[in-house]
Formats: sequence, structure tokens, C-alpha cells
Amino acid sequence: IMKKLFVLALFSTYMIASQDTTTKKYRYSGQAAVEHLTETGECERCDLSRQDLRVAIAAVNKFKKTPINLKGAKLSGAILSNADLSGAILSNACLLYAKLEGAILSNAYLSDTIAVCADLSYAKLEGAKLEGANTLYANFYGANMTNVIGYIQSSDYDLVNATLTTDAINARGYIQK
Repeated sequence: IMKKLFVLALFSTYMIASQDTTTKKYRYSGQAAVEHLTETGECERCDLSRQDLRVAIAAVNKFKKTPINLKGAKLSGAILSNADLSGAILSNACLLYAKLEGAILSNAYLSDTIAVCADLSYAKLEGAKLEGANTLYANFYGANMTNVIGYIQSSDYDLVNATLTTDAINARGYIQK
């Protein structure tokens, strides 16, 4: 019985410790993260999951002249529809199920992002950097992907009506299915 109690106590301690490191992984989360983004134009390593960020992005674009920095941010299920994220730094961000339809991502840095099941329909991705991005099941319906740097590595992606120029698929990148 003592051995079982010891193992149970050890396991409980491990679970509590792992939860602490998980919650401390992000600098800000929820509404506090949205407020920080609005005030500073950056929220690197923030948890912005399921947040509607359209107003915050518009406010930042109105007053800030530097690109928005969301490097390493958790944006799972975030609403970014029609947001202007031109030149934004989204490297290593988690865009799982993010709503980016109609978003302007021209020259944005999306390298090493996880954009699984993201909705990028009608997004403007001209010159976006996609090296190492995981776009499994992402929706690119009607997206403008002129001069995209990198490649889309996915299966069952939707490229119907997407604008793909010869410059978009060149020596620097390709589409692989």
C-alpha cells in the first residue's frame, strides 16, 4: 500500500508540475493577450486561442508603423477574417482552425507555422514566406498566392480558384500533395 501511495503522490506531483509549465509557456493569454497586442503591436508567445482579433489588428495598423509580431503565438480558432496582416511575423505560430478568410497576408512570415485546417479562402498571400509550414487540410479556395516563397505541403487542400502564377511555383517552392 505504501508503494502505491508513493507512486500516486509522485504521479500527482508530476501532473501539477507539468500543468504549471504548460500555463507558463505563454506570456499572456485570453483578453489580457488581446489588450497587450492592441497596446504594443506584438504578442510573441501569447495564447490568443478563439479570440476575435479583427478590432485589435485594425487598431494596431492604425497607429503602429512596424509589422505585427505574433511569433510563436497560439492562434487556434482565432478570428482574423479580412484582417490586414501585411508583413506580419507569424513564424512558429499555431494557426490550427484559424479563420483567416480574406485576410491580407502579403509578405507575411508564416515559416514553420501549424496551419492545419486553417481557412485561408480568398486570403492575399502575395510574397508570403511559407517555408516549413504545415497546411494539412487548409482551405486556400480563391487565395492569391502570387510569388509565395516556400511550399504548401498538404493533402486534401482546396486550391480551387486560387491564383497561382509561374512565379509562385518556382525554384524556391512547389506544391506537394
